Amino acid sequence: MSTDNEQISKVHDKFFKLVFSDQAKVENYLQGTLSKDLKSKTRFETLKLDNNSYVDAQLKEYFSDVVYDVLFGEMPIKICILFEHKTFVPAFPHLQLMKYMVGVWEFQVLNDLTLTPVLPIVIYHGKQKWVKKDFMAYFTSGTIDESLKPYLPNFDYWLTNLKTEPVKNIEENYSLLSLRMAFLLMKFIFDKQLDKHLEEIFAGHENLKKSEAGQQYLQTIVLYLQNSPQLKDKKMKENVNTFLTLNDIIPGTLAWDLIKEKEAEVENRGIEKGIKETAKNAIKEGLSIDLIGKLTGLSVTEIKKIKKELGL
Repeated sequence: MSTDNEQISKVHDKFFKLVFSDQAKVENYLQGTLSKDLKSKTRFETLKLDNNSYVDAQLKEYFSDVVYDVLFGEMPIKICILFEHKTFVPAFPHLQLMKYMVGVWEFQVLNDLTLTPVLPIVIYHGKQKWVKKDFMAYFTSGTIDESLKPYLPNFDYWLTNLKTEPVKNIEENYSLLSLRMAFLLMKFIFDKQLDKHLEEIFAGHENLKKSEAGQQYLQTIVLYLQNSPQLKDKKMKENVNTFLTLNDIIPGTLAWDLIKEKEAEVENRGIEKGIKETAKNAIKEGLSIDLIGKLTGLSVTEIKKIKKELGL
């Protein structure tokens, strides 16, 4: 049985993959975040989604990935966008990334493919502070002798830290409204005052409603928000509904069904809670188990369990 944390990780993971499986969003992201040197040599017109995932069972604890093939000058490379879905900072991210990169190369060897360089990119939006270190810093508190360095792996990774990224940078660096919306939502999804950021998250969202693709994208936003703990708050839900309601969702789609199911689930939980409260009051009044069962529809076992919870 999966834990609540695992379910939450799956929600973030699914949203990440939906966003970054869109080639236009990935190109906009890379154009807005990579260094000038990397961008100048990356032939974005050759970007192509690699449908393989190179995350093994152990790495699943830390990352999910979306991978693209692209030409870097004349050399084929892989751009691996890894999402840290546990929302905490790994103690040794280089070790996880190294294992991941070796996994890519092992796959290529097993399939008689030419080895290609891997550009690892990490996207992080968790609560903890991510301090990016040089790989050599993990080995010793002092300095490493120069004669040893050629025998140690030393590589870097690109980090997009949405937790610390200023809103202004997100708005200025990414021209696609859908990508800006995704990053702002991921940035503030854990914020207890998420409702105060809704206006900046959904700025311009009316433009997305003008196309079917935009409507479909808004559906993913709704589903992501449906799993936010803050959305349990009635006021927060009302605030969200000023931007997105069921009217924005196409009837008959998966998103529509999931939202209606979630609403029904919440309603049923409320009914079940009311029935349980009725049973508790009846037990306290000294009514018989048989009569309580007729009044509430609960089984003898369920009523006895409630009595036990009350210490009676």
